[in-house]
Amino acid sequence: MNATTLSLAAADVAQDVREVEYTRLLQQPRGDADRPLDARLVELGREARAWYATHGRPHAGFVRVAVCAIEDAAVRVRDPQTLAETVLSSTSLAERLAHAGSEHLVLGAFTAGEELETEATANWAERPDRAWYLERFGAAVVEHLRERGRAHCAELWNVGLLAPNAPGYVGWPLADQTALFELMAAHDAHTVGPIRPLPSQMLFPKNSLLSVFGTTKHDVGSSSHIVACHACALDPCAYRRAPARTR
Repeated sequence: MNATTLSLAAADVAQDVREVEYTRLLQQPRGDADRPLDARLVELGREARAWYATHGRPHAGFVRVAVCAIEDAAVRVRDPQTLAETVLSSTSLAERLAHAGSEHLVLGAFTAGEELETEATANWAERPDRAWYLERFGAAVVEHLRERGRAHCAELWNVGLLAPNAPGYVGWPLADQTALFELMAAHDAHTVGPIRPLPSQMLFPKNSLLSVFGTTKHDVGSSSHIVACHACALDPCAYRRAPARTR
C-alpha cells in the first residue's frame, strides 16, 4: 500500500491543536500569571476552536513514491503504481535527501477545509476579529495535521521521516506546487481531498498545504513541530518556534 488517508473527526482535531501553537500563529504573547491575556482575546480563541469542532472538515492524505535519482538541483521520483517519473526542482530537497540517503518520499496533502474559509470570509466585513481568529485556527489545524500525519506514516511504513519540506520554502520554487499535486492525484485522487492548485500556484481552500517527507534510516525523533523550524532557512521569521522550549 502506497497511499493512505487519516480518519479525522473535527471535534478531536480541534481539541488536539496545542494552545501554544495557536497563540504563536496569532502572533500573540503567551500570557502568564503576571501578564494574563485580555479576556476578549481568550474568548475569540475559544469561539474559533468551538466553531471548528462543530463545523470543520479536516483532511490529510499521503502517497509514498520512490526516489529514482538525486541531482544537484532536482530530485526524480517514480510513482510505484503508474511508473511515471516526476522531477522536483529543489536544491534544498536534493541536499537534504542526499544527506539522509532517502530511498522514498512521502507526499502529504493537508487542509482545514473549505467550510472554515467560507465562514471566515463571511465575517471579514463586520467581524474582522472573529475572521482573523478563525483563519489562524485553520493554520494551526493544518500544522497539527502535518505533525500527526508524519507520525502516522512513520509507523505505517516503518521508516524515519525527515522534517517537512514544500514548494515555496527556501530553495524550492512555488512553481512545483502543481507538479506535486498532480503526482498525488494521479496515484489516488482521495489523498488530495478538496485541495486544488490555483493558477497562482497557491492552494484552495486557503488553509491547505502540500508537503514532502524524505525517509531515513536514522533516528529523527518525534518532535516534528520543533524539527521543522530547525530545518528551515527562513530566519528571521515571525512564526519561528523557539528551538529549546519543550511543548
